[in-house]
Amino acid sequence: VSLDTPLNIFHLLIAQAFGNDPLLRVLAVFLSSSLVTILVYFLLRELMESRHLAFLGAVLYNLIPNKLNLFQTLEYTNLHLAHSLYLVAFILFIRFLKNERWRWLWAGIACYGVGVFWHPIGYFLPAVLVLYSLLVNPKKAWIASLLFIPARAYWAWRGNLFGICGPE
Repeated sequence: VSLDTPLNIFHLLIAQAFGNDPLLRVLAVFLSSSLVTILVYFLLRELMESRHLAFLGAVLYNLIPNKLNLFQTLEYTNLHLAHSLYLVAFILFIRFLKNERWRWLWAGIACYGVGVFWHPIGYFLPAVLVLYSLLVNPKKAWIASLLFIPARAYWAWRGNLFGICGPE
């Protein structure tokens, strides 16, 4: 478990819960990977507003060759769960742009915040969402910048932890 991701402790809890039983470990990886695939489907459905295209996109996502490597160890369950948080944040942000319900935005910011402190693999998601906002609804692009708050908090925490930034 890496010190630069404080919520990575969940990886230890997952590993403890499944112990050394290989069947349970494979089941955990399968279920977490399935969760990512389901969320890819919902993300594509939000983006394309077509169940058929979203299904096809999710199937194609599952056929990506390097994705098959994710079934090797229980460690990837940790990454799957972090990916899931980022996908949920993206889905909720799109819903916010469509119907202007602020609860979607705040829930998305919360998911992103937990995700970035879990594993920073989606650190640049706010930049992607700003660009997406500029394409879809330029008047609301500034709202996507609110996601930079948890990103900056993570960077400040990590910088202070390793002495990269902060008071001298």
